[in-house]
Amino acid sequence: MTSNDSTEDRASRPTAREMFEAVTEVVVPRWPMPLKGATNPGQAEAERLHTAWLKKYDLAGRSCRPETMRLSIVTSYAYPNADVEVLALAADLTAWLFVVDELFDTGETGLSVASARAVISSLDAPPTAPSPACSIPKAHSLLLQRIRDAYDDLASRLRDRMTPPHWRVFTDHLGAYYGALAAEAANREQGIVPDLEDYLAIRRFSAGTQCQLDLVELAQSTRLPRHLYESQPFHELVHATCDVANWANDVFSAAKEYEAGDVHNLVLILQGQANCSLPEAAVLAVDHIEKRLREMQDAQIRLTASLVRHGASPAALEAGQRWADGLRCFLNHGAWYLDLARYSTAEHTTPGGSPPFPA
Repeated sequence: MTSNDSTEDRASRPTAREMFEAVTEVVVPRWPMPLKGATNPGQAEAERLHTAWLKKYDLAGRSCRPETMRLSIVTSYAYPNADVEVLALAADLTAWLFVVDELFDTGETGLSVASARAVISSLDAPPTAPSPACSIPKAHSLLLQRIRDAYDDLASRLRDRMTPPHWRVFTDHLGAYYGALAAEAANREQGIVPDLEDYLAIRRFSAGTQCQLDLVELAQSTRLPRHLYESQPFHELVHATCDVANWANDVFSAAKEYEAGDVHNLVLILQGQANCSLPEAAVLAVDHIEKRLREMQDAQIRLTASLVRHGASPAALEAGQRWADGLRCFLNHGAWYLDLARYSTAEHTTPGGSPPFPA
């Protein structure tokens, strides 16, 4: 192939925006949940608090540019009943997760298990004497300190609002998120394209969505009974909600991640399995989402039954219902993807040229 042929081939390929539009053209009419539900009326004030928080911890200006992502808007869709402080906390946590993802999706951190584990360890506490094999890239040292400082603030605000069992659930979910980041790094290091089963097992945890779901209880101004956190129906409902949210993200980010060469996306894996077009694979992904939504509804029924078996009071039953309602509200933020340019283009970069990271 000549250089001219190569240039012509690239020119004839659809752009990320064109692929995004082709995907949304087929999935939006059959989207199985509201693209947008109620909007939290405290969004503007939460935006002010969130912007100040990004500046305080010097997290603005990263390649993911959280200050431009209108996170107070997506959280106002996801947590329509939260008070302003919880809404701002949700936006701050979401930005923090984006910045952590950036460490693993750009540079060398996410390319080897050793580097990934070293950074994960450092997120909990600065390493005193890391071994050469697990050393942290120097470029990340200052950012890691900012991330730790920001997390200390988030943790303090969360502990003030959560019961001890609720806080333990959050930290367990955070640990699962770190584990999934390391698993993705292992795939990249070994050049593995995961099959569907392996991918879904990683994807459930790889975006930190479960940590975001832990804020639903706060957003709904309710307290779940202590025993519920250890029940099977609770985990089933959290897992189902997390799967739906993450698979929806995969649908709307498929074009960008295809262009960027990222293999960790449900639509791209289904495309490889079915040997079909990107829009056709997106429709298959929506089918998966519809099935998982039905399983989510079944899990909610089992949750209520579990509460009844434990002799739950009317107040406890209402708390469980309010929480489950909040999980459904959390999923109604698809409009944010449609409005945000980063999901329709892979050319979104910082002035310095850093590539975007996949959500």
